[in-house]
Formats: sequence, C-alpha cells, structure tokens
Amino acid sequence: MNIELLNNLAFLQYGLNEYITKDWTKNRTELDFMVCNHMEMSELIDTNVTIDGKKHALEWKWWKKGGIRTMDVVNWKTVHPTVIDNIKIELTDLLFFSLSQKIICDRTNEEERVELSDNDWLNFMSISANMLLQRPGMSVSLIIALADKLKFNLPAYYMAKHLLNYYRQIAKYGEGYEKMINGVEDNVLLHDMIKDITIEDIATDFEGTYDKIAERFFKVFTAPEDKQITVAFWKKFVKA
Repeated sequence: MNIELLNNLAFLQYGLNEYITKDWTKNRTELDFMVCNHMEMSELIDTNVTIDGKKHALEWKWWKKGGIRTMDVVNWKTVHPTVIDNIKIELTDLLFFSLSQKIICDRTNEEERVELSDNDWLNFMSISANMLLQRPGMSVSLIIALADKLKFNLPAYYMAKHLLNYYRQIAKYGEGYEKMINGVEDNVLLHDMIKDITIEDIATDFEGTYDKIAERFFKVFTAPEDKQITVAFWKKFVKA
C-alpha cells in the first residue's frame, strides 16, 4: 500500500471520527484508541466459529487438549476459511484505531522498520506493543504486512467497514441496533460486496471505488435515501 492510498484511508478515518465526536483530536485520547486496539486484538486471537456442530478457532489455548504452542507458526492452510474471514475484519478494525492514534500523535521513527516474524503470535503482539509505545505508525505497517501475507484487500475491507461504522451510527448502535440481518451478522455481509474490488481499482480511482462500494452497501443495508452517502460526504468533516 503506497503512502497516497494510506493517506486517503486516514482522510476517511478523520472524517468518521469527527462525525462521531466533534473536535475528536481534542476530545479523544491516545489511550482511547490503545484500549480499543487491545480489545480488537483479543477478538482476533479468540476468533471462533461453530459450523455443523464443530468449533473452529486459532486454538491459542495451549493448556487445553488440541491447543497449539504460541511458539509455533500459525499454519494458515489449516485454519478454517470462516475464521480467516473474521480475522480480516478484526485486522481492519485494528487499522481504524491505529490510524486514529497515528493522526493524534505518532512517535514512530521514520527510519525504523519492524519486519514480520515467522511467528504470527509475535506479529499480533507487536501491533499492540507498538501502540503502547506510541508508535502507531509501526502498528499500521504490521497490519498492512499481515494483510498482504493473508492475501486480502485491506483497503477494500476498510472502505466497506467504514461504511458499516457510519451505518451503525445512524442506526443507533448500542441503542437496540441489531447486528444480525436476515440471520447474517452485519460484518459477514461485507465479504461479498468487495470480492471483485482490487487494490489497483482503489489506487487508481479512490473516490469512485468508495462510491461503488457504497452503492452496493446501501442496497444490502436499507438506510433511508437521505442517509445514503458518497465519499464527498466526508470532505466537510476534514479540515483543509
């Protein structure tokens, strides 16, 4: 992911944060986003789904029968696809909070690099550790690298989840909002609407691709017409 694309995602993040909390860079703190990041990391590691009566997970609980040692490399070929799909969502959420903290303050040394480890448990922990060290730029680079390793289109997932987070706001998330839509969790509905979107699409036409995903999104999530937005909506929340 090049710097221009990352800056475009940061633009979306700034707009959403401002929409949720006016003057958010003054009224939110680094710790707010650190806490959120830790919670999302916990959800990522503890991802589990039950299909046809069988539970699938990363099996990090090494003290249980069948649990793996965290010193071992995650064998992604044997991880259930549904678990990986959920990890994609959680990594996307981690990008939301890492970008937010990065906008407030980033003490990352531009010359410093954190390379992916062969051990993904260390990669997971490094994301949170760098947030705590007030180096969210390093967390962002690790998230991008993990997305590349798992071969999924992080910018497309970011756009779709950005729209979902907006929709949750207008649908009063936390005040009776129902995450299940026709028996399917709202996050899960995002996978299909971006499956044909490429990183090249986003890099060459960022605004057009966001609007394309938005059109698909609002066909699935029936928001009132006056609440259906395009990327232009966010420009009024971002200071020049």
